[in-house]
Amino acid sequence: MTKDIIFFAIKTRLCIIVLQTISNKLIPDHDPEVFVSPLDDTVNVWMPEAQWIIDTLLGGLARWDAQYFLHIATHGYTYEQTLAFYPLFPMTVGIIAKLLYAMCPIVSVYHFSLVVAVLLNIFFFVKAAVCLSELSLRMTGNKKWAQLVALLFCLNPASIFFTAPYSETLYSWLTFRIMLETSDNTISFMRLVMPLSLSLVCRSNGFINLGYVIYFALKSCLSLSKKLNKMTIIVRTILVVGCALILYGITQLYFYYLYCSRHHINHSPAIIQYAQKHGFILSGIRQNGSSPWCDNDLPMSYSYIQNHYWNVGFLNYYKLKQLPNFLLAAPILGIFLHFCFNYIAQNTRYCIYLGLLDNKITKKITLFEKQIFPFMLHGLFLTMFCILFVHIQVATRLLASSSPLLYWYCANYFKDTGINSLEEIRDIILLDKSEARRLILCYFIGFALFGTILFSNFLPWT
Repeated sequence: MTKDIIFFAIKTRLCIIVLQTISNKLIPDHDPEVFVSPLDDTVNVWMPEAQWIIDTLLGGLARWDAQYFLHIATHGYTYEQTLAFYPLFPMTVGIIAKLLYAMCPIVSVYHFSLVVAVLLNIFFFVKAAVCLSELSLRMTGNKKWAQLVALLFCLNPASIFFTAPYSETLYSWLTFRIMLETSDNTISFMRLVMPLSLSLVCRSNGFINLGYVIYFALKSCLSLSKKLNKMTIIVRTILVVGCALILYGITQLYFYYLYCSRHHINHSPAIIQYAQKHGFILSGIRQNGSSPWCDNDLPMSYSYIQNHYWNVGFLNYYKLKQLPNFLLAAPILGIFLHFCFNYIAQNTRYCIYLGLLDNKITKKITLFEKQIFPFMLHGLFLTMFCILFVHIQVATRLLASSSPLLYWYCANYFKDTGINSLEEIRDIILLDKSEARRLILCYFIGFALFGTILFSNFLPWT
């Protein structure tokens, strides 16, 4: 089963890469007047023509927020708005790219970063797909269903963001690993502390993953009678959460150092010129009032930057001109809301007790329904957050990378068929009698294909 998943995951990633190469070549790029990382033309490279090859083959992946990730990998957090992008993925890419450049400067650090980011995302994608299948297998014990879930993940509607230099793929792997480690109602310090700590510095919504650890620790404590066993779980939970928060705190201190204290940073002329042209705030050059978040009692940059630079806030995106973006997000929001509200309606009293008490109320509920409660709660919270706060078009990639609910929900419609090959997918879309299966695959494949084409030419698909 694992080999089939790995092969299918790699094949779908290669399809996305080929499609973006072709569409980027055939369709003129749109100029959305967004951030594009400034390139330093003075950098010496051995083979400038190799950069042209990389731009031709992978240039369509370096769009939208990928420019921020590549900029951080190449230059660091030089501009204040880059602080909205957490450091784990871009810094990992940057370290590898700079080592490669130091050993063999065939191309620039930027181009090395683009290649490294894509290769890492293919690796992380495979790991995420396998981890999701393991989680699904543990939840149900059904190997065929678990494989279906993983294969649907490989076809997910946000596929372009799982291949381009974005942090979604790494975050998915870390999140599914946290879910897997907590799903057996034990808290293993060694197995859990690493993915939990890293998820907090991978994406901002990684902070919500603390809820899984705390929830399952609380549930384990309630199921045990011996005080010593309860204390052991409590101590392990505190250690795991504490270590994760320490790494998160170090990251925030680093951001504070960059923008809230005066110190000399040797920015390149290209970085300085781009900042002057666009009025950006450079790191290390603090001026009065330049970074108001520095003066807060708890100087956290993320919320300020999201609101100041992109107008992210409660209902701020509810404007008539954003209607197309709401329509794009409607399918995944509808799936999540239908799943969650249907679950709550069927298991209302169990939900009132937050799934923590195993009593007469829960006897008619299946084991899978019991286990799925925290995942439902997590998915519902993310869905409502997307509806009320974020740029709504982000909902597809945010939910597809953070929760298994989309894949569990859709896999139930494919129990009596298979999607092990692209040929079987084509046959289902064209010939299958089930309208639900056809709609699901049309949604997944359609968004994956059109999203890749639009994204690779800087057309709206973020």
